[in-house]
Amino acid sequence: MTDSPKHTFDIYAIAEEYRRRDPDTLTHMEKTIIHVADATLMDDIFMSEVFHEDKEGVAYLLNIILERDDLTVKSVSTQHDITSAFRRSIHLDIRAVDTEGQVYDIEIQRSRDGAIPRRARFYSSKLDGDLLDKEENFRNLVDTYVIFITETDIWGYGLPIYKVERHFLNNQYIDFGDGTHIYYVNGAYRADDPIGRLMHDFHCNKAEHMYSSLLADRLSVVKGNEERSIHMGWNSQDIYEEGLQIGETRGEARGKALGASDKERQILFSMFRRNQFTNELISDMTSIPLETVNKFAQEYQNL
Repeated sequence: MTDSPKHTFDIYAIAEEYRRRDPDTLTHMEKTIIHVADATLMDDIFMSEVFHEDKEGVAYLLNIILERDDLTVKSVSTQHDITSAFRRSIHLDIRAVDTEGQVYDIEIQRSRDGAIPRRARFYSSKLDGDLLDKEENFRNLVDTYVIFITETDIWGYGLPIYKVERHFLNNQYIDFGDGTHIYYVNGAYRADDPIGRLMHDFHCNKAEHMYSSLLADRLSVVKGNEERSIHMGWNSQDIYEEGLQIGETRGEARGKALGASDKERQILFSMFRRNQFTNELISDMTSIPLETVNKFAQEYQNL
């Protein structure tokens, strides 16, 4: 008696089969398979899944971005929440701590509005607020790094990395030395150097197109694993189901329509706070028109 053939999961072939079908007949999970097949490391949910508990992989990223070769990561958590009962909470794509105790937040930001300077300031302050115990000496506050990897060159000067440090206004050569570091990595940068190759790899959806064998291996592991690929869909299933309820209220009387509008705002703001989805994906998941999603996204950014 021969063994039955081993089941193989070819996400690209499966996604191509789904694309040939009527989009209106696809289930949420089938849409998720298509999304994961197309996903690159510039997708924050996918990146978080790729680097989940991956100390070596995160150290690889940090050493390139910080132009080091000696950084070792002690711990990694992805989709990490820093919450507050009375003030705004934040949701980190990757939080890492190195062997020296320094703390790193790596964020994917595909829109310019998501990487505004005051957001960087707020994230930096939230990292600090999570580090000291009551009455602990301020000298024990470790260095923190907030790193935005942006889809485009949001500052427009063509630099691979924009490094932000505090210094004295009347003498820019004197470092304030507060241990706060903010980095913007230009995702549009392409050159034959470490950052250029890294940003090229961040935009690849297939391992064979990547320069880095380490990143290619990580991408292949996730996309070649049916359970992990589908798991990314379950992360948003609850929001998706709420979105379906919104869709079912469309076409009803004006009073109910106004109620649906309030519900749309509530659901969309919840999704924006998670900082996990592009506006296009939110529109697809909730059946809310992209124009409406964009309108509420702008409102949310102005809060």
